[in-house]
Amino acid sequence: MKTNILKSYIHYLLLLIVAFVAVSCDSEKDEPTPENTPAPRTVLVYMLANNSLGDSGFDYKDLEEMAAVKEDLGSSRWVVYHQLNDGTVNLMELQSKGWILLKTYDNSVKSTSAKRMSEVIRDTKAMAPAEKYGLVLWSHASGWCVVADEDDDKSKVRSFGEDRGSSMNISTLRNVLKDQGFDYIYTDCCNMACIEVVYELRDVARYFVGSALELPADGMPYNKNLKLLADPEPDLIGAARNTYEFYVERHRNEDWCAISVIDLAEIEDLADLTLQAYNSTPNYNSSLVFQRLDIGNPCRFYDFKQFVDCITLDPGLIAAWNNQLEKAVLYQATMPQFDRLTIYYHCGLATNIITPTNPATYYGYYLTEWYRDVAQYQPKPTSSH
Repeated sequence: MKTNILKSYIHYLLLLIVAFVAVSCDSEKDEPTPENTPAPRTVLVYMLANNSLGDSGFDYKDLEEMAAVKEDLGSSRWVVYHQLNDGTVNLMELQSKGWILLKTYDNSVKSTSAKRMSEVIRDTKAMAPAEKYGLVLWSHASGWCVVADEDDDKSKVRSFGEDRGSSMNISTLRNVLKDQGFDYIYTDCCNMACIEVVYELRDVARYFVGSALELPADGMPYNKNLKLLADPEPDLIGAARNTYEFYVERHRNEDWCAISVIDLAEIEDLADLTLQAYNSTPNYNSSLVFQRLDIGNPCRFYDFKQFVDCITLDPGLIAAWNNQLEKAVLYQATMPQFDRLTIYYHCGLATNIITPTNPATYYGYYLTEWYRDVAQYQPKPTSSH
């Protein structure tokens, strides 16, 4: 999420913090936790705000959005693991009278560690059991970019999450989530809708929602999406569309939004066809210009479809690849401008392009499963002369 500070909200957020604490304490006293009978669905929001997002109060803003529509939960349960910017770490449940404190954690264990995330998932299933589970990841993120040492507080690169400078590698996220029974993952953070991430997570859930671009700090509109995500049969496309339309309708000059819904069951076949496309074309013209979805230098995210379309010469293979992409990307939308970039191409997934100035060693790209299985066979750019 982009970390611009909304100064006009400062007074509002201070009032909100006081109200939130009061509701939490009152609810904990007056409303006991219900019997642990399985709900139709439990949604776990893994909210890491011990960073600039928490400094700016965006976590409390989203918690207030959730509380405003608590009646939309029906028989489902909504649990939030909330790491505050002062280091306090709570597990809470949204109930009819407000927030219930389920557990407070020792903050000596980082929330970006496999140990802590695994513990939270176990606790959520024990305290709010359900027939189906959904997961929302809330924090900063940087897609596939690998953190060499997840306990290195000096790291400048995030994969998922930020807790005191530490992040979680996407491979660690995969290992934690595998076999946990989540049927969808909604990533309310930046740059997660890239082929490298969804390939890594292809066997940990059925559906994935995320943005190929940076996501503005407000994230998704929880007051519009809570009901859709908590339903036993969630409307992920509806939630993604709500997020996109929220930014379109707000009409702020600094706003942008890209959002995608991915069927992870189709990613393996897309990977196989991508490998065929890469192997069919050993080289491509270095003068080709590809759609950037990142303003960094080097750029780490380009439009996946435009790249594959431009470098693949076999029309039959391109047709098969595009048909499979349509199966994998169930919904995608983007606004036409992102910072200084005009978005001409957006298929719903980004990818990294390996070049001499952007080698596979940058940000640990060679450590991803996508590089191992597919990207190492990318055709090489060569001069047209």
